[in-house]
Amino acid sequence: MRPAHAITGAPPPLTPPTQAAPAGVAPPAGAGTGTGTDIEQCWVLKRNCCVTPGQFLLGMGGTAAIALLVSLYFTLRGLWPVAVYGAAEILLIAGATLSFARHVRDGETVILLADGRMIVEVHSGAATTRHVFNRNWARLVRRPDTPDTLWLHYGSVRLRLARHVPSERRRHIETELRHSLPWRGPAPR
Repeated sequence: MRPAHAITGAPPPLTPPTQAAPAGVAPPAGAGTGTGTDIEQCWVLKRNCCVTPGQFLLGMGGTAAIALLVSLYFTLRGLWPVAVYGAAEILLIAGATLSFARHVRDGETVILLADGRMIVEVHSGAATTRHVFNRNWARLVRRPDTPDTLWLHYGSVRLRLARHVPSERRRHIETELRHSLPWRGPAPR
């Protein structure tokens, strides 16, 4: 299988972008200090977490502590099966916490560069996949069987975008992307 940028005929340079992302937007993971191109537009598409990691761990730890106290109380009263249930409950709480923590940063980063390239970084768990496309050949698609999902098609590559974004924000992002995708050449100076 060919890389996504090989379909264009002339592969774009793979140097990372050098200019900082727009205000309020985190820079992409690959942003470095090499000789790159200016960032034209950047979207960070991930879920909105309403609690900090410390608050989340405090809440889950508090829930586990209450389960432990209840288990100990009933175990001291001679009802040892409650301790077994409490231990299973604490293990399930720990497993749910670990699973949530692994995927809290899932999402996509879409970067449009001034030279006509489009970089899409897909974050899933600990893995990050980076795709480099020619903006003129990429297109956004809404499938008829699942109209609430947004897909980016580039040759044989299919990427689902804005998986963790609310539907009203997804429509707004789709409008912005559709307007920005066809590259109109370098910006006049």
